[in-house]
Amino acid sequence: MKRLAIFAGYDKDSIIDDYVIYYLKELRKVADIVFVYDTEFSKKELDKVKDLTIHQMCEKHGEYDFGSYKRGYLWAKEQGVLEKYDELILCNDSAFGPFRPFKPIFKEMEAKENCDFWGMFLHGSFKSKSYSVNAHIQSYFMVFKENVFNSNVFDLFMQKIKKLENKDDLIAKYEVGLSQSLLKKGFKMHGVYESDYNDTHSEDAINLTKKGFPFLKRSLFDYTYYFIGCSCICQYKKVIKNLNKRYPVSVIDKNIYRVFDGKDVEFVLNRKFGRFEFNLLHRRFIKIRGRYNKEQRYQVSISLLGMRVIKITLAKKLGIK
Repeated sequence: MKRLAIFAGYDKDSIIDDYVIYYLKELRKVADIVFVYDTEFSKKELDKVKDLTIHQMCEKHGEYDFGSYKRGYLWAKEQGVLEKYDELILCNDSAFGPFRPFKPIFKEMEAKENCDFWGMFLHGSFKSKSYSVNAHIQSYFMVFKENVFNSNVFDLFMQKIKKLENKDDLIAKYEVGLSQSLLKKGFKMHGVYESDYNDTHSEDAINLTKKGFPFLKRSLFDYTYYFIGCSCICQYKKVIKNLNKRYPVSVIDKNIYRVFDGKDVEFVLNRKFGRFEFNLLHRRFIKIRGRYNKEQRYQVSISLLGMRVIKITLAKKLGIK
């Protein structure tokens, strides 16, 4: 099985970080790689990936990861490269890992029946396999078989990708939109991990990794992220080492302390109270959620049928030892 991977990313300091190098080395074991970044790099930086990739496309375009996916796909198609491969991987630098090898994962998914495209995490699935209107493969790791990436619907979708200013619009139109467009054409979708809930971005992220999920989203360490991550994220070193003793966890520290404010990182890793959710009847009906806001005050919100009906902010800041 021959695979081509389009690896997308962005770095505010124009640095190709060590966690990316580790990722690429593991990815190269299962695929040839086209390296596409929404960033301009110096020759010294690009030399880091020269021997790990078959082609590099690094320029500012402002279209996020889907813009990079589009550029890599069109290059591979126009150069006649794509026709040499059986599977196309679209993945990006928004997650640390992998914490376990790719080969067994691909072998597992190859054995799936009625599987035209798949991803590491399928969000919005049901046990009955009657997918909801927003069911989709999360876009940081997606795999498409030849019948999909050679289809008209896939090609048209990729060519129509353009710059969107609002990230929520991007998720709805491109991340959810790609899976839904393919499902409507009769293609079958699977996930290595499937859940009705967005476990990779929530309090369950560490527990998911304990079960063998090969990635941790970088946004879990970001203080400004709207979920404010996962209160047990401080366990990440221990959890990763239990999963893979060879993974160099120091590359995570190196990245998060460079990209995010150091004090904010310490707050995320050491806070006493984390985010919580309490759901009555079903997550779609009544949801109670607590989290810190930017002013380090704790907020509690209650949502009914997906609409927030009340939000309470605690007057007193909750201190951190």
